[in-house]
Amino acid sequence: VQAVSGQTNAEISVLTQKAQEFSVSYKMGIDEVTDGLATLGRAGLGSLDTQLETLQSGFQLAKVEGMQLNDALEQIVQTTSLMGGNLNSVSFGKDTQDMTDMLLATSMSGPLDVNDVVQTLQYSGGTAAAGGINLENKDALYDYLGAISAFAQKGVVGSMAGTAMRAFFTKPASQD
Repeated sequence: VQAVSGQTNAEISVLTQKAQEFSVSYKMGIDEVTDGLATLGRAGLGSLDTQLETLQSGFQLAKVEGMQLNDALEQIVQTTSLMGGNLNSVSFGKDTQDMTDMLLATSMSGPLDVNDVVQTLQYSGGTAAAGGINLENKDALYDYLGAISAFAQKGVVGSMAGTAMRAFFTKPASQD
């Protein structure tokens, strides 16, 4: 993990201690935690605080959704970045926590899971972010995620919902 993330010995010591605490709290094996930390290092998260905040978000998402920690961390980092989070910002850890909360709230509000929400975002999130729906404009982001929930309540999830939402965003721009 140290080789991938570039942390100092003191930072690795703190990271190791917290990782062990999280491992016990969330009842996950230390090997799974180590893989997750390597993922965060490869993603370019260099700040100790950012890694810890993102790691905790990953544990929460993995536990609630029954996912592997590594998969949860990949989805959190990708989704947060897609919706305007800056990997190099000191606020990225908080942004991942906010995004995790929103993903979980969306998945619990309709007949879908976080993987469905993430897939919808993969299909329409770039267009939405280009239109100003991002972490800086939380009201619009809440509305966007609410629309994803509304689609799910009608049985439209994942790529189908994402394609429909992307068309919704781009169609008015192409009208005369």
